[in-house]
Amino acid sequence: MNGSLESYLRVNWNGSPESYLKHYSIEATNKRIKDAGSDAETLKVVREVLRQLGLTVKLSDGEYRVNFIGGREGTAYYTADISDAFDTGIAMAKEGLR
Repeated sequence: MNGSLESYLRVNWNGSPESYLKHYSIEATNKRIKDAGSDAETLKVVREVLRQLGLTVKLSDGEYRVNFIGGREGTAYYTADISDAFDTGIAMAKEGLR
């Protein structure tokens, strides 16, 4: 994943959810998701980042499920698009940190 989402997130995140969310750019991150390479690599990075922010991402039958770790079904979000799953996870994390 040269110049990938993974390296971008690691450089710009600095290990702190608040720091990452403060500098998060939907457009820049979506471009990096599209440039990341394989779907499996992209999902791995998205899972890793959202997990650090207190969320999970699961893929089942072509649909991504985003939720808080230990969250109830009522807080889950479903989508077929990995970028949408990531953006929604970021929005959920921002709400959770307030």
